[in-house]
Amino acid sequence: MDRLWRDKQDDPDSLFLYGVYEEGRLVSGAWMYVEKGTSFASFWGGATLPEYRGKGFYSSLLAVRAGKAYEKGCRYMTVDASPMSQPILEKHGFTCLAYSYGCQSPQPADRKGSKEND
Repeated sequence: MDRLWRDKQDDPDSLFLYGVYEEGRLVSGAWMYVEKGTSFASFWGGATLPEYRGKGFYSSLLAVRAGKAYEKGCRYMTVDASPMSQPILEKHGFTCLAYSYGCQSPQPADRKGSKEND
């Protein structure tokens, strides 16, 4: 959440945030980055609370982001999505080209106090 807040403050025209509310409660949300100087927009965070799934909220958020991407001149859209979203994305014309896997660089070992430095 902090990153989204910072990015929106730093460059408001590159990040677009969307939400679906039902009875005053945020039940589905997503965001999109427009990659300046390119023809790409990247879709992130599409999620709907379990008890609100099946109502078309994810599809609506997908459509509004695609419309905004097109309006901003983006011909290509990438989506970071879980396998659960793949059937919906394919239904709307997206094709899975690759998978990504989260990873973290190992932290350097703290050498202070280790026997190797004694």
